[in-house]
Amino acid sequence: MTQGSDMIQDAIAIIGVAFVLPEADHLSALHDNLSAGRVSVRPPAAGRIRHAGGDPDAAYATCAYLDRIDMFDHAYFGLSRREAEFMDPQQRIALQLSHQAIENACYAPGDLRGSRTAVFLSAPYPRYASLFTEPDPQQILGTIPSAAPARIAYLLGLHGPVLSVDSACSSSLAAVAMAVRELRRGETDLALAGGVSLHTVLHPRDSVDELPGVLSPKGRCRPYDTAADGSVAGEGGGVVLLKPLGRALADGDHIHAVLRGVAVSHNGYRATSMSAPSQDGQADTITAAWQDAGMPLTSAGYFEGHGSGTPLGDLVEIAGLQRVLDGASAQAPYWLGGVKGNIGHLDHASGMAGLLKVLAGLRHRTLYPTAHFTTPHASMQSDSTVRVSDVPRPWQRREAEQPRRAGVSSFGLTGTNVHAVVEEAPRSARPAPAGTRAELVTVSAASPAALERYTRRLSDFAATTEHRLPEVAHALNRGRDDRRYRLAVVARSITDLSEALAAATPREQPVPPTAPPVVLLFSGDSTVARVDDAAWQRLCTELDATDGTPGTAGDGAAARLLRRQHALHQILDALGLDTGRLVGSGPGNLAVRVARGRMSLTEALEKTAGEDLTDTVNDEGLGRAVRGFTRSGAILVEVGGDGVLSRRIRDLEPDLPIVPLPADQGRHGVLTTLARLYELGAAIDWNCAYADSGIARIEAPTYPFEETSCWYGPQPGPRGAAGPRPDARP
Repeated sequence: MTQGSDMIQDAIAIIGVAFVLPEADHLSALHDNLSAGRVSVRPPAAGRIRHAGGDPDAAYATCAYLDRIDMFDHAYFGLSRREAEFMDPQQRIALQLSHQAIENACYAPGDLRGSRTAVFLSAPYPRYASLFTEPDPQQILGTIPSAAPARIAYLLGLHGPVLSVDSACSSSLAAVAMAVRELRRGETDLALAGGVSLHTVLHPRDSVDELPGVLSPKGRCRPYDTAADGSVAGEGGGVVLLKPLGRALADGDHIHAVLRGVAVSHNGYRATSMSAPSQDGQADTITAAWQDAGMPLTSAGYFEGHGSGTPLGDLVEIAGLQRVLDGASAQAPYWLGGVKGNIGHLDHASGMAGLLKVLAGLRHRTLYPTAHFTTPHASMQSDSTVRVSDVPRPWQRREAEQPRRAGVSSFGLTGTNVHAVVEEAPRSARPAPAGTRAELVTVSAASPAALERYTRRLSDFAATTEHRLPEVAHALNRGRDDRRYRLAVVARSITDLSEALAAATPREQPVPPTAPPVVLLFSGDSTVARVDDAAWQRLCTELDATDGTPGTAGDGAAARLLRRQHALHQILDALGLDTGRLVGSGPGNLAVRVARGRMSLTEALEKTAGEDLTDTVNDEGLGRAVRGFTRSGAILVEVGGDGVLSRRIRDLEPDLPIVPLPADQGRHGVLTTLARLYELGAAIDWNCAYADSGIARIEAPTYPFEETSCWYGPQPGPRGAAGPRPDARP
């Protein structure tokens, strides 16, 4: 599928996805559940009843509950446990999902700090506050809905517009629509959008009978079925990271799908009451969204409806969709479905649930069965081209060269209608890298336990992924923040990576909170000058390096030393290491002067004529330097392997870390040095290291947040400890 400029201008790419739905937290699991027609509605578990302060012997309404909503990694975000306990769990989930959505897009969250990234989030007013038995100032920011997107922006350092969106059931899809429009205006670079909905207070079983036609007395939501008798509650949340399609393609982003058009409107006087649905209002919204997309509504292969399973709601929705498709001729039907039969009605997050279902279907090219559906609603005309999807089936294109498209509807209780046009992602134009050379792969976490868990998860990922080693290395190096507990391995293949991670023993000591300085040592008698030409050329070839100027047969030992030390300095610089701190001795001082820009390489080479590698060291000056290295916690790198500077420094201060940079072990040896520096806490500019790589971004496992119970009430363990802030390298 090629993309013309006229088709790209207003299109918005979904480049990051994170969600938690009942029994699914990634698209493959959601696909499996939907394909099997799995229904996640059940009574509350004993732990949920206890957290809600309920009676363990009472009967409560069924719901598609999430598990472990009390768990939250407060320390990762620099929050005390007490502050986290006063946070509505909808806030906590939204924060972690936003972080995961950014990582899912293969961006390090820290790289977005200070960016024009917007946050549009929806969540119902929390009833969590009803559990509080003591006053605390943190209750306000912990429970007001506007604090949820604000906390995300505050803790992640985002500078775009931040808004809490509330249009009842259509809120989360409205948040997505607002993000699309903000990005189109060009005043925002990226946007996080989505919604979360939880039921922290349980409802008695007999309360269902008080709302006939709204809640199903049988506890089954049957979208578009003639036996539909009401909806069922559900829980969940999802966040997407959005970016203009043109920029996403240029940046090599992984694109889940494309938002082509959106529309938001209100029923106004066309409904019999503010809470009643309107056929005209819904039909107009659907039509407007496809007009916004600039494509015919008849190009859709599927419609994910609101599908509340209420007799009136389904009646009006079916009539509205049949109206906009009235007279449309098609060889294949327009399929209609609704996810609420599987996971219930997610209230403010229901539109996001529908969008996630479409994303799963586009990825797996599958149309899913509508749970509990057996007989079409009586309002469905026998000759209608709209059919309810009743079995899993391949999602066929309507035309051979046309991308798969879907419409997603979400209609709010108070009359706000939202529709979005979603299209499958264009094929990546970037070829996969060859993957035939060694790569450095880094893993980090905010605690030893999280690092060990992440390492094992990544080992399993490497064992099963179809991606090549350079893509995985790029995702984990460039697409993740560097935390204080670190591991780095050098692998030659994706299988080698899986085995290396499985066998690794992560360090239990954290690196310093501030990156230690790295000092390069250029000894005048460095062994780099004695590396044979074949080994040296192999290193230069594998690292795309050069000596800087053509050598001559008359080059002496000092010229050879200078060329090679200069080349190694450039290699480290290209790999993203800060190479500004330099110490030289004897002929090595020429390499230092070239590196600092005080003379050109050609000028320095002229000074080497006739010189040998006899070296001298100013012991007094070196002693002062070593004392400074010790105070600053510096890491030293002997450029070329071994030399007089590292030997003298070991005599003066044996505990100073000195890492050799060999020149006779090719790319693998250089990356092994970089791995050691990373594990010691050195800062590596991954954006610099991958600036010209051309490697596309891929999906890889996101950070494994620790699970600490942060439910309000008596809990074991200290409540006051806070972790370091995210900008303090936790």
